[in-house]
Amino acid sequence: MLNCKTVFITGAGSGIGAATARYFSDHGWFVGLYDLNLESVRTLSSDLGGNTCFAQLDVTVPDSVAAAFTHFAELTGGRLDVMVNNAGLFQDKPFVEADLEFLHLMMRVNMEGVVNCAQAAYPLLKTTSDSHLVNLGSGSSIYGIPSNAVYSSSKSFVQGLTEALRVEWEKDDITVNVVMPLYVATPMTEGVKLTHSKGSKMLTAEDIAAAVYEAGTTKGMYWVMPFKARLLFTLLRKMPSIWLHGFAKIYLSGKR
Repeated sequence: MLNCKTVFITGAGSGIGAATARYFSDHGWFVGLYDLNLESVRTLSSDLGGNTCFAQLDVTVPDSVAAAFTHFAELTGGRLDVMVNNAGLFQDKPFVEADLEFLHLMMRVNMEGVVNCAQAAYPLLKTTSDSHLVNLGSGSSIYGIPSNAVYSSSKSFVQGLTEALRVEWEKDDITVNVVMPLYVATPMTEGVKLTHSKGSKMLTAEDIAAAVYEAGTTKGMYWVMPFKARLLFTLLRKMPSIWLHGFAKIYLSGKR
């Protein structure tokens, strides 16, 4: 078994996944890089140096997921300190204009993929002391965002799954938490006109990577960012629904 801590990252080839891989690597971790795009993780592994492994992974295919975790376990001696469920798809388009086939694919990646990887990671997490499952959610799950209807819904699923597994897996010394950023500038959102982001600060992949690292090394449950999203998240639990709708329409959607 490796002496250093280990992390398994899905969607590690670009954007938040790649930034997260670099962040953990810079802190001395062994980093497992897994992505549908094999060349992207091959290149990243070369850039990061020898304390990494990589393989192709389709999170929607259980056999592919099982093979990836077997590959990782063989190299780490079964040690898995942090599993980062990062792989996801996004589209910014009014619901009735969106391609139905792509919406279904988004749901498979964003929901089924998270389930597949969480279940496959569990045996390794259970046998590693003080382990963490970090799910990449979104601030869009706090209150559904126009033109992101299915994406927002898929991230609400991730939040609910996180909350349930946090209770279920506590007895196994596994901390489950969720990072919920709003408006992140990544290759996935490049060229997309985020009409609802009026007045909102665009976070960077590096911002999220730092939050993922903190989530994976501490016990907090929700990592909501930036401040406006945290404010809405807090108000959701206290504000009457009719007020919440108005607040979200003005400050989250950018519409008055």
